[in-house]
Amino acid sequence: MRRFWDLETIGITPNQQKPLTAGDSQILQEFRDSYRIEDGRRVIRLPKKNMCELSLNRDTAERRFRTLQKRLQQDDALRTIYEEQMLDHVRKGQVELTPTTENSTGVFYLPHHAAKERREKIKWRIVFDASSREGNSPSMNDVLGMGPNLLPEDLATLLRFRGYRVAIIVDIQALLQLSLDRTDRDLTRLLLVHDLRRR
Repeated sequence: MRRFWDLETIGITPNQQKPLTAGDSQILQEFRDSYRIEDGRRVIRLPKKNMCELSLNRDTAERRFRTLQKRLQQDDALRTIYEEQMLDHVRKGQVELTPTTENSTGVFYLPHHAAKERREKIKWRIVFDASSREGNSPSMNDVLGMGPNLLPEDLATLLRFRGYRVAIIVDIQALLQLSLDRTDRDLTRLLLVHDLRRR
């Protein structure tokens, strides 16, 4: 029976041991060393590659922000949704308001825009663009180490559906439950609508 089941699952087991490269092992170790809990929230550092520097991208972020503002001015409903979602990020402590500084070292801006989600009705969500770059300089995605894929293989997950009568699917906002270490927060700055700061 065991051999038959192994043949059915083509050797995929629930606990999959994946080989790690030296770089992957280093990223995992840095994560373990920096991970902590403060005020009930999990705090992490960004897994940055060595010898990779971000350049100031304020001009690009401001240009894209002006384009966003023009779009929001033409659509009152979208502007209301957008400002409410951004304010919700602030209320939940996922975004903190900070004074504008001209300090160019260690500061990187994440441009953002609205994206449609088509479900029962059209929904909007805010998308942060970490692949934005200033000229030939690297983007945020370029300087971050990807790390190992710790998720189980898709086929293994699908095969496990055959072993139980009930399956539960959950959609969680895992990334929004994490706090960035204070030393990395200036690398994820956002430009906000001025009205939002006054609320």
